[in-house]
Amino acid sequence: MTTVVGVDLSLTRAGIATISSAAPIRLCSVGAAGLATDNYDDRRERIELQAYEIGKRVGHPDLIVIEGPYYHGQIMPSYFDRAGLFWGLMSTLSRRAPIAVISPTTRAKYATGKGTSKKELVLPAVREMFPAVNIVNHDQGDGLICAALGWQKLGFDLPFTILDRHLLALDAVAWPVNLPLGVSS
Repeated sequence: MTTVVGVDLSLTRAGIATISSAAPIRLCSVGAAGLATDNYDDRRERIELQAYEIGKRVGHPDLIVIEGPYYHGQIMPSYFDRAGLFWGLMSTLSRRAPIAVISPTTRAKYATGKGTSKKELVLPAVREMFPAVNIVNHDQGDGLICAALGWQKLGFDLPFTILDRHLLALDAVAWPVNLPLGVSS
């Protein structure tokens, strides 16, 4: 059995998608909004809780594909907190499975063909790629794109025609050195 988990990282609502050779695609979202009045203890607790909830749902797959930071955008006040969540998860999850990191622009390009596509355009594209899957929100759709990239990299079929943009996206992902090629189906 082979399992790939994709994670669209967020403190507010992370999207997690699991593609497995032994089960249908599973999607979920976890998280809660913080408050402008949150102090450092509140923010730390929120990051810890989100890391725990994501880790619980990721489990122990063969490969994890996580959306990395967006280095070229406007830095928002929550960026520091999200970076803490990212590195905390990278440290924790790397003990369970190899981790690939995908940029937000590569994720968007894989789904729509354009790296600058907004989430409002990505979600319908993902729903078209996976018509049999009930994708509730853009976070789940983004997580599914992450998982699909990993699934494709491992050599498994997806329910849509692989286009040039999908092949080009594979080259743009930071794949782990210990990629589990040749895992059983």
